[in-house]
Amino acid sequence: MVYILFLFIIGKVIFTIYTFRIHFCMNEYKSYDLTKGICDTKFLVVIPMHNEELQIEKVIKSIRKTKYPQKLIDIIILNHRCSNRTVEIAYQNNVKVYNILNKENTKGAILKTFCIQYKETINKFDYLCIADTDNIFDEYFLYLDIWN
Repeated sequence: MVYILFLFIIGKVIFTIYTFRIHFCMNEYKSYDLTKGICDTKFLVVIPMHNEELQIEKVIKSIRKTKYPQKLIDIIILNHRCSNRTVEIAYQNNVKVYNILNKENTKGAILKTFCIQYKETINKFDYLCIADTDNIFDEYFLYLDIWN
């Protein structure tokens, strides 16, 4: 009984410290004005897709809602033989679309082909983020990558 109580108290202390750290960090983020050139880290978000017209707009909007300068984020859709409106929706949302033709139908193979063919493009960015169409980005997702 004492052992369980001890573990509970230790867990509560750790949780409180962690919660305080998150709160402190979030307030710290708000104090930075990234639009004045304090940060110039560029992100490339790559999303491989095949017939994802129902999901594509959600993931693009969640990336655009992140609290990070949008001029430092590029989104690329890897089109793998889409036969519905996926590409059209991407263009409507001002997203670059690269057509990747590959015999294999796996996302890994598509990403590998992209990395080989567009190595120069990837090297222009500081970070590469590979997303899936059902990902929803937290508004502080890119901040956590930079400041931690």
